[in-house]
Amino acid sequence: MSYDYSFIGSEIRRIRKNRKISQKDLANMVGISEESLRRIENNHNNPRMDNFLEILEVLGIDFEIILMNDCGSSWHLVNEQIKAIDNDLENLSLNNLHTNIKRLESLKDFIPASYQTKLMQYILYYQGIYEKDVNKDYLKFKNCMLKALGINGKSPKEGFNNTYCDIEKRILIKLTEFYYYNNAKENSKVILTCLLENVDVNDNNYIDILYNLAKYNYMQMSYTEAIKTCHKAIDLSSKTNNYKRIILLYYLLGISKFKFNKKSYKEDIEKSLILCDLLKKPDLKIIINQSVSSILAED
Repeated sequence: MSYDYSFIGSEIRRIRKNRKISQKDLANMVGISEESLRRIENNHNNPRMDNFLEILEVLGIDFEIILMNDCGSSWHLVNEQIKAIDNDLENLSLNNLHTNIKRLESLKDFIPASYQTKLMQYILYYQGIYEKDVNKDYLKFKNCMLKALGINGKSPKEGFNNTYCDIEKRILIKLTEFYYYNNAKENSKVILTCLLENVDVNDNNYIDILYNLAKYNYMQMSYTEAIKTCHKAIDLSSKTNNYKRIILLYYLLGISKFKFNKKSYKEDIEKSLILCDLLKKPDLKIIINQSVSSILAED
């Protein structure tokens, strides 16, 4: 069957420019000559498969997404386990986390070598969450996250000139939590600012970035900014149908208003509690009630 590949080069060029990567830099990172990349982008040559995959990786595009939803593919098995873990984490259920991480590790023997790096990033990401939320070991949490980034040669210490795939964005978002809870708040702000500038608003992770920025502003006692960011995130949740942080956003909006002496704070906290009931999240409702009681008692 004949197929027109002429669009590939043009798309590579558009995405490269959007990522603010020069033609020379992309060629160097992929390991091909600038002239070869120029011919690819001008649709004179089709890229070899190995070069094409490296180009996608540098641009932060997950090739696995093409295959992951096809039943029977090796990455589909991995993705199903990832979804199971993510669903548990969204419901604050940590009881099966260690077992599910082991199941994820067991899939290493069933996937191609080219998927191993990304799978290890997910494993280290979840191991880090386990260390933080179950063992309360924040140092191991940080080390797992940094190791997961380091697999692809990336590190916050080297700045944020790289492009990041989905799991790497999630890792960076989690690292901001470590930094603002461990007296390195400026590191947290730098990462969040970079992500806001480089992640598309329709990206599934963008709501998490806004939520963490609102938390950062709250902890900095910048309550006006926290309120503004919460409103922005809630509006975006509605526009993109991404409601995964909606309960916590209303909770954070409410306590920020309370700290800012706004009487309407009760309405937002009540919305978060009602949503807990509607979405059947009793454990989260208990945590929110306890937190609100503690905050109100402080004043």
